[in-house]
Amino acid sequence: TKLLDYETEAGFQVPLLIDMQEDELALVKAIESVDADLVYFVLLHLRRKHSLAEFFRLVNNKPVACNLLEIYGREQDLDLLKDFYFQDDRRADMAKVKIMEGYESTNVAARIDKFKVAVRLFREDKALAFEAQATDTQIRLLQLQEQAERELNETFLDLSVTETLHKLVRLGHLTRANKLRSDFKVPDKRYWWTKISALGEVRDWENLDKFSKSKKSPVGIKPFVDACIKAGAYMEANKYIARCDVRMRPGLYMKTNSYAQAAEAAFQLKDLRMLTEIREQRRDDISLRREVDTMMAQLRG
Repeated sequence: TKLLDYETEAGFQVPLLIDMQEDELALVKAIESVDADLVYFVLLHLRRKHSLAEFFRLVNNKPVACNLLEIYGREQDLDLLKDFYFQDDRRADMAKVKIMEGYESTNVAARIDKFKVAVRLFREDKALAFEAQATDTQIRLLQLQEQAERELNETFLDLSVTETLHKLVRLGHLTRANKLRSDFKVPDKRYWWTKISALGEVRDWENLDKFSKSKKSPVGIKPFVDACIKAGAYMEANKYIARCDVRMRPGLYMKTNSYAQAAEAAFQLKDLRMLTEIREQRRDDISLRREVDTMMAQLRG
């Protein structure tokens, strides 16, 4: 092996060391070469040749080799990665692998089983209480989605809580949506934004109106206006614009092409600049221009 020290090209040196049964030295030289492909070459050789315990002994305490092994495991061999974490008692990382395995499964029951194992592993470390809670929440969401798919004949798997809520509202299952909101403690503002958006998308103006009057909106009235405008329902939008702050009304009315109402709102605000803007945008509307001119003359004195 001393003669090999004169060989400066790692690409030649490492295979020769492997031929000479100098496996650990071959790994060290590959790491020193800063050539990831060469390190992988040695790691795969070691894995084929040695027992799992001996393989891990050779790799441990070599950070570069460990990092590359983890990358390889995540992409190619989750079983190897699990064994690597197990021998090093890395419970949190073992849990993360279980979650990865769960997401690879298209069977909901199998996914839930793997997530439950992850929760157990997370709970063994008090510092990972958040991860345990988040995974447990995902299990509950999966169970709810599986039930919804079975009973409603719709696809819900892999949607987030907010996406699930949005879809339930769109489909008209408002009771289920409210239960999901309660079970998963969806914040008020997110719930209102989501429900307003979904009702607007399906043009359910009756329920949108009821919702707007159910209690004081934590997001204001403008989101209702925006949902109606997005759906092209300008008459519906105008109902909500009338309930908005007076300072917002002129600009919102202009968005619904309701220039007469915009002019009236601007006049109430004594906003000459806005009246001028309305007049310029509606040059061909002689009747409106006369009304605006009259308003502007009154404001000027």
